[in-house]
Amino acid sequence: MSEVLANCLKSLSTRAGIYLMLDRADRVLYVGKAKNLKNRVSSYFRTSTLNAKTAALVKQIHSIQTLATQTENEALILENNLIKKHHPPYNILFRDDKSYPYIFISADPYPLITLHRGNKKNKGSYFGPYPQGREARETVHLLRKLFLLRSCENTEFSHRSRPCLQYQIKRCSAPCVNFISPEHYQAQVRYATLFLEGKSSAIMNDLAIKMNEASSQLQFEEAAFYRDQIRMLKNIQSAQSVQKNQENVDVIIARQMEQSAFVYLLMIRDGKLLGHKHFIQQNKLSLDITEVISTFILQYYLESREQKPNEIILETELPQTVLLESILAEQFHHPIHLKTQVKIHRQQWLELAKMNAQEIIQNQLSLRHRYFQQFCALQKLLQLPALPERIECFDISHTQGTAPIAACVVFGVSGALKKDYRRFNVTGIKKGDDFAAIHQAVKKRYTSLLKRSTALPNLLIIDGGKGQLTAAQTALDELGLTQITLLGIAKGSERKRGAEKIYIGQQRLEIEDASRQPAFQLLQKIRDEAHRFAITGHRLKRQQQSRTSILDEIPQLGDKRRSLLLTHFGGLQGLLSAGAIDIATIKGISKKMAETIFQHLHTHS
Repeated sequence: MSEVLANCLKSLSTRAGIYLMLDRADRVLYVGKAKNLKNRVSSYFRTSTLNAKTAALVKQIHSIQTLATQTENEALILENNLIKKHHPPYNILFRDDKSYPYIFISADPYPLITLHRGNKKNKGSYFGPYPQGREARETVHLLRKLFLLRSCENTEFSHRSRPCLQYQIKRCSAPCVNFISPEHYQAQVRYATLFLEGKSSAIMNDLAIKMNEASSQLQFEEAAFYRDQIRMLKNIQSAQSVQKNQENVDVIIARQMEQSAFVYLLMIRDGKLLGHKHFIQQNKLSLDITEVISTFILQYYLESREQKPNEIILETELPQTVLLESILAEQFHHPIHLKTQVKIHRQQWLELAKMNAQEIIQNQLSLRHRYFQQFCALQKLLQLPALPERIECFDISHTQGTAPIAACVVFGVSGALKKDYRRFNVTGIKKGDDFAAIHQAVKKRYTSLLKRSTALPNLLIIDGGKGQLTAAQTALDELGLTQITLLGIAKGSERKRGAEKIYIGQQRLEIEDASRQPAFQLLQKIRDEAHRFAITGHRLKRQQQSRTSILDEIPQLGDKRRSLLLTHFGGLQGLLSAGAIDIATIKGISKKMAETIFQHLHTHS
């Protein structure tokens, strides 16, 4: 078990919530839920009780992230949302492969109301998700009873010549045979929508007006219909012990964390826990908490594209509350209230946010402490005159020499400085020449830093052996950078983790029991991060190249005509076998353009 993972397990909460298991590249392997996070996650590491599949998962786990929730329902929904977001490989055995159900109202002239699972590809309105399918089904049956909305699919609806049994038992108004006008039916759909939005009082008020109007016009059957609807709605309201809210609320917690400002954001949308974020920034001006929160609110909400809340819950009153509310209201054309005095479920959300924020801060401080110890150990190992406060590492990624990408990652004594990461396209070198690629990337990087007078690293790590080190040293010498210590980390002959070779200049550094040494673990961690960042960039570049067609290179051939050509000939291979005369038969392609296309295809293919 790695040190990172061991520390994750020690810091687990005993509350209900969800957990994400990540590999060394920070990819999500598995998302799960638990009534007790500590007990559930710890059970994965009792090797005597694991089956083969679970053991295979556990071998890949490098770290674990958790989020506490108030209820198991919240954990269920949050788990499902995270699975959809991350597509973890070990969640493919999700029970029945079903997502949480929604209630769907179609966008047809006579809309259908039904239960829906899966992709939201059909036009209409979706309400949910519902943690339990039974709850969603009961709600659909209730709405059909209340508002007489159809349940049949469009294929059946369009071919009916007489009402079905649902009309006879008063569960449908038979729009299939025009027993109800589109306007009247749409009014019932609007009531169903209001009901699902939690606005049943507005429905009853509207129905009461219609009942009185029908009664005054001596339309007693219609008045009785509205009266029955009002009665059923009142019975539903009285039977509900807890009202469902549709609130959009954010909770913000801020703390001082050593020399940094820490901000935690808990998001509730439609009364459901959507997720959380945290932000850590250097607080060089030592702003107090109220200033930190005010700055965060302005920066985050004015730039964020996410759905804005109607209310922001804070721990402490801000001196600029009125001003901030005014700015937000003007920007988003609806009021956003900043509140500190909250009760009932809002108080529960505030306490939940405080608890999660405290756990994250403790984990971050523990991680910073471990990094500082590792940096001190590295200074001692390399016999450096001072602590290497900034370390950079380069790696090259390509597939048999194609689409080469160089990546540079940066670490400080508190961990990764991801804002300083950079990728470089490698051009004009011999295919597969890693030495030339390293030389080009290092020279690009430090030429740029010197021009901008940006801080240089104390230690430069190259993922490679003596050849790569020589190429990097040559680039540094050409720039006159002699103060940077250069280190190489190369895979051993068996390419086994823990058996890497460490070079300072051209001299190999022998480390006894290397895999247990904090300094060696730090070097591995930085090298692995550089490899992850490089290979991610390389994959993106390959994807971009695969989407580029030879037709893109032909001037005056736009997307529309390119699409017509590929559709008509069934793809690029069919187009390659066509002559210029065949190409000219396509609408919008002149004989001259057809000849140009033919010549280009057969010259460059």
